[in-house]
Amino acid sequence: MDRSILAWVHWEQLGDIVHKSMGKDLDFDQFSRVIKEICSLQGNWCGTAAYGDFDRGDYGLQTRLLQVGIQPRHVAVREAGEYNRDAITLEMSLDVLDSVHLFPHVTDHLFVGGDLTLVPIFRRLAQYGKHIHLCGFQNYTHRILRDWAESFTALDHREEILRDRFRETGPQVAEGDLEQVIHVLAGMEGRLPFVGFGLLQRELTRRYPYRFGFEEVLNAAKNEGILEVYKVPNPNNPDFPTTAVRLNRNHPMVKQVLGEPEPDHLQELQELHDLNGERAAEFRDDSEDGEEPGDEA
Repeated sequence: MDRSILAWVHWEQLGDIVHKSMGKDLDFDQFSRVIKEICSLQGNWCGTAAYGDFDRGDYGLQTRLLQVGIQPRHVAVREAGEYNRDAITLEMSLDVLDSVHLFPHVTDHLFVGGDLTLVPIFRRLAQYGKHIHLCGFQNYTHRILRDWAESFTALDHREEILRDRFRETGPQVAEGDLEQVIHVLAGMEGRLPFVGFGLLQRELTRRYPYRFGFEEVLNAAKNEGILEVYKVPNPNNPDFPTTAVRLNRNHPMVKQVLGEPEPDHLQELQELHDLNGERAAEFRDDSEDGEEPGDEA
């Protein structure tokens, strides 16, 4: 019996991982090719659908996805001012369930990303005799989801799907915004063992409520080398390390804002020159006394 497979992408989660945690951009062509390649190991690829809030994406993003063979499914995660974090998973799960009846020839389903809210649809697919496969980044794919899947493909070593982020050509982030980030983070570092990326963003928003979020500013600070992003163990969920951030104390702007003087390289050269001059004078004095430098008296 020929097997057919559909791919379901949690675009919102994938974007957060690639952009915020890795500081990269997704290469759409390569990503689509890799998904098709993974699907071909299980059967005939029938299509890829990506679920996310595309109102918040770049202009023309949905058209770009269509061009590489990915069907975008827009999900409004904000309605009447309320944020519904599970709306994307719910909408995707409903479509997966519909596909069981609309496309009975589909035997396999590949899920790219997602969280524990996918477990009910996994259970339902298993009841219908469907094969479940999983794909994602190792540290961001929950162990329980991997237990449900017949196969798991890690994307960590598929470097071709990632590319360096291009600088925004729009309005530049003001230095004053970066200085605010440095001051706030320096204070948090003084009283906390580590500072989570999300915690820093919430603290900035609390202190400066007139701004609409600080995501662009934090991304700019990271791209400029002012911030360093790293992982710390999460005691509440070992499968999902916490993304933490710290100041690069060697960055010139950080030193300037925190009151640490810039190194005066000309002064360092002058001091080195003076030191060499003193050593030369000592050498001459020792020679006039008839002693070689380093001889014991």
